[in-house]
Amino acid sequence: EEVLSLMQDGRVRAIGVVSLVMVLLLKYVSLHNVPGAAKVAALILMPAAGRWVQVVLASSSRYLQQTGERRNAGYIDLVGNRELLLATLTLALAAILLLRFKGVLLLVMLSVAAAGQVGYLRRRLGGVNAMALGAATELTEVLSLLLILMMFRLSS
Repeated sequence: EEVLSLMQDGRVRAIGVVSLVMVLLLKYVSLHNVPGAAKVAALILMPAAGRWVQVVLASSSRYLQQTGERRNAGYIDLVGNRELLLATLTLALAAILLLRFKGVLLLVMLSVAAAGQVGYLRRRLGGVNAMALGAATELTEVLSLLLILMMFRLSS
């Protein structure tokens, strides 16, 4: 209940500002340190992975209704297994074409992270809403950059 009431509050608090700055800094520093050959792949896969996790969460969770509102329920209610398969195949194709075997590793690690996010949001909130999707997107984008950076730094 406390988490949901905080999510309904439209004010940006200090923790929100600090979180935003930290996410932007993590993305900048990670992308800056990705080797040149992998930068294009990182710039394509980072937002693709972020959007993919939205589909994963929307297809495997119920909409978390807040005080009678259903503003964003349409997106979540319309996403099913077909959309999940299409999004997964699209991300897999891009990752494999751009990173080859490292792309497969990236997909496996992102899938584990997505499953963890689904489980966490089910336990903690009982479903997803627009704010949960946005947070998962940012988390997955940062994670994908860090994983790409790690894979290329360890292999060189």
